[in-house]
Amino acid sequence: MKIIEVNHLSYKYNEKDVAINDVSFSIDEGKYVAIIGHNGSGKSTFAKLLMGLLEPNENSIKEFGIDLNRKTVHELRSRMGIVFQNPDNQFVGATVRDDLAFGLENRCIKREDMDSIINEYAEKVNMVEFLDKEPENLSGGQKQRVAIAGVLSMNPEIVIFDEATAMLDPRGKKEIRETILKMKKDNPGMTILSITHDIEEAYQADEVIAFNDGKIVFQGKPEDVLKDEKKLQEIGLDIPFVVSLRNKLEAKGINVRGSSLEEVVKEL
Repeated sequence: MKIIEVNHLSYKYNEKDVAINDVSFSIDEGKYVAIIGHNGSGKSTFAKLLMGLLEPNENSIKEFGIDLNRKTVHELRSRMGIVFQNPDNQFVGATVRDDLAFGLENRCIKREDMDSIINEYAEKVNMVEFLDKEPENLSGGQKQRVAIAGVLSMNPEIVIFDEATAMLDPRGKKEIRETILKMKKDNPGMTILSITHDIEEAYQADEVIAFNDGKIVFQGKPEDVLKDEKKLQEIGLDIPFVVSLRNKLEAKGINVRGSSLEEVVKEL
């Protein structure tokens, strides 16, 4: 099933500033798709259009087979969740437990049912031991994991990560990459879209879509899209370390195509 269909989507902030320029593609249900591109490439504008935070041109976006417009935006948005860039802006509770409870209260969940739900989703992101901690005592990666738990507790069919690792240190980025992969394993029917600069994360996705100047410049499996160092550099992106290593090994006649980084290191 095509859970997202984009047809000739365009968006401009003013007459001169075209953010999205006649973009068309579709995303299958249950896929983990990384959307990459440098600052100003259009990828974050695209995320806002998908969530209905900006208004697309008429009949250019379908979600769940329904046209996204002013009449349907609230219904469609209720079936989606989003994790934003700055984890500090997402906390509304005095503790992790309070923060997760706030989202459940908005869904009118009975108070007697809340504890089991909070524990369930805190466990999914390895944050049970931090439930009574205050936000200021958490790392950036831990805060984002709380945000992810809050989103998951809403049982969304689509989850969008909008530069969710951009403000994190390497350890925090690794934590979120691992959490997303666990989400994918635990929820095979959930569709995950990650708007990201993190090329290492993009390499773990099922599919990669690259934006440049408001257009899609390439789309496909990570091992195909991210192997072209020259093309990535032309649009201001780095090549993943594992791909760079493979390219160098294959240039020396060592075939490691399809191997993971761990398998490559073991082979060496």
